[in-house]
Amino acid sequence: MFVAVLYYTHKQEERRRMDILEHAYGYVRVSTNIQVKEGLGIEGQKEEIQKYCRGAGIILDDIFVDGGVSGVTKEEDEDSMYRPAFFEMLAHMESVKTIIVYATDRLWRNNISAYIVQKELRRVGAKIIVTSQPNLDMNSNKPGDKLFRHVMEAFDEYSRDATVQRLH
Repeated sequence: MFVAVLYYTHKQEERRRMDILEHAYGYVRVSTNIQVKEGLGIEGQKEEIQKYCRGAGIILDDIFVDGGVSGVTKEEDEDSMYRPAFFEMLAHMESVKTIIVYATDRLWRNNISAYIVQKELRRVGAKIIVTSQPNLDMNSNKPGDKLFRHVMEAFDEYSRDATVQRLH
């Protein structure tokens, strides 16, 4: 009887801790089908997200993967936001309000995409954590944080444009 009560109490405490801990979704994107087939990028991004969650005590409920979805397209605005797993993740944001990515360029590659993604995340009340830039506060409205985010978005767009120029 004592063991059963102890076990029941332990399970109640475990459930209470699970309710208190932060839950998150991970988001991973690679740009080419070669990266998908060879596993370049996807597994590394997943490992970084999982490692971050373990260190921060965050429960990672799921990782959404857009494999072979390029941030580099000729048809600038329409195709650059073709991210089925990303929008599926948004549809599942009832209780989970944190998205963890390896880098901001996994979410967007130009200022238009950045605006759209951030607007959608605000709409569902989600915050972003970037594992490769742990001091970057993606959710702050402080002027310095906003400026730094815009500079990072400009670098993401520059990197994308340089890739387009090299490939075409």
